Amino acid sequence: MPRLEVPLFQRQYVWSRDTQWEPLWEDISRKFTEFLTGRKDGPVHFLGAMVLDQKQTPTTHVDKRQVIDGQQRLTTLQIFIAAFRDFCRAADSAQLAQECESFTINKGMMADPDADRFKVWPTLLDQQHFKDVITAGSPEALQGKYPLVKKKYARRYEPRPRMIEAYLYFYEQLSEFFLGDASGDEPLHAGTPIAKRLDECFSALKSALQVVVIDLDRDDDPQVIFETLNARGEPLLPADLLRNFIFLRAARQNEKPEKLYNEYWREFDDEFWRVEIRQGRLLRPRSDLFMQHFLASRLTEDIPIKHLYVEYKHWIEKQRPFASVRDELVALSSQGHAFRRMQDPQKDDLLFPLATFLKTFDISTVYPLLLFLAESKLTNEDWKQVSTILESYLLRRAVCNLTTKAYNRIFLTLTKTLRRDGFSVSALKSNLLSLTGETVEWPTDDAFRACWKSQPVYENLQQASPAQQRARVPSLWASPTPELALQPTPKRKRRVSY
Repeated sequence: MPRLEVPLFQRQYVWSRDTQWEPLWEDISRKFTEFLTGRKDGPVHFLGAMVLDQKQTPTTHVDKRQVIDGQQRLTTLQIFIAAFRDFCRAADSAQLAQECESFTINKGMMADPDADRFKVWPTLLDQQHFKDVITAGSPEALQGKYPLVKKKYARRYEPRPRMIEAYLYFYEQLSEFFLGDASGDEPLHAGTPIAKRLDECFSALKSALQVVVIDLDRDDDPQVIFETLNARGEPLLPADLLRNFIFLRAARQNEKPEKLYNEYWREFDDEFWRVEIRQGRLLRPRSDLFMQHFLASRLTEDIPIKHLYVEYKHWIEKQRPFASVRDELVALSSQGHAFRRMQDPQKDDLLFPLATFLKTFDISTVYPLLLFLAESKLTNEDWKQVSTILESYLLRRAVCNLTTKAYNRIFLTLTKTLRRDGFSVSALKSNLLSLTGETVEWPTDDAFRACWKSQPVYENLQQASPAQQRARVPSLWASPTPELALQPTPKRKRRVSY
């Protein structure tokens, strides 16, 4: 019955939504998805490390450990478990909620029940907020204690304390994940009872997400350890780790690493691959983005870049997709040329219009599909039709001001389907036409016409550079050639043309 206690001299809780909560939820929800889809043999995700010091306590009291490093992560995990517990209770999974509570609350006799009953005890200024989060029982109860307030003449509400906002954020994400969001999208495996889905996801929390705990000995200096762990250094990029992993295996298998490097990898060390490209909130070198899209194309799953090395290593070791390291490097080199062709298109290249279109509209989620198509050895005519189909789908949605948030899922699912069934232009077209719902559908001629006449397209479409506009925009509105017009699908009688 331990209690992890944050020393009073440590800083308050400072984690925030954009920088920490959202990435943590991405990690957790990804493992939830894996377990719900049957992929329980994936790599364990490492959430970070905690350093604990020994603290002398009387033998009759709750055993206390001081948290020297990792208190922000530990506190956030406790808040998430509280939100998950309360969501389980609201979903009539009382037994699972009780199990969750055992990870936040101590039981039994205690010298100071007001503090000792909590498995984590934050620094002084955070203690009341933390107690309220862990004991509130529902977001409504917590919002009742911490209502939104506006100062006189203010336009915006005052922010709630961070721990309160963290709980409300995680509860909202859990609700959307298990119940669906306001756009009408159904949650994953909606046909399965929610109690069963919650149970699977709780198993993911216990077995697929891990924190490393470092216990200090009595003679260790906690401050020295803290300073060492938080020293600033230049971290290795995923591409660096993957290169080491690949060529270490080549050496062990006597495949002449230097020869393989010169033949297949040297090109990845030139300046082009070191250029940083914005992805979401961060800048990433092209080498990392390529490896991310390459692996997503092969696994047909979303691969967060921070998990790239672990996922790639797991794929190679578990599935053994290549007979040798040479075959692996041949595939990487070939796909690298295809990715470079899309990132830096030449004007005389057949793919120049499509590549420039994607760059103009800042759409990179289609790259895994394009890398798969590059493997498929398409003819020039195939590429022309593919370009027209993708541009029409994306442009119509942009003009109709429809969301882009499902594009990652759409194109990964499309890649998976075409890998399984084989590529054809008609299969690409019919799969996109079969999508239903505002978040994924291909707008019909009537819908497109209505939006074109009534919507401020000049505001809806993303701004491109003058060079991109000159290079690409005139052809976006060109009349379709008759042989490429999409015919209505018999079942749904939808009319879409380019």
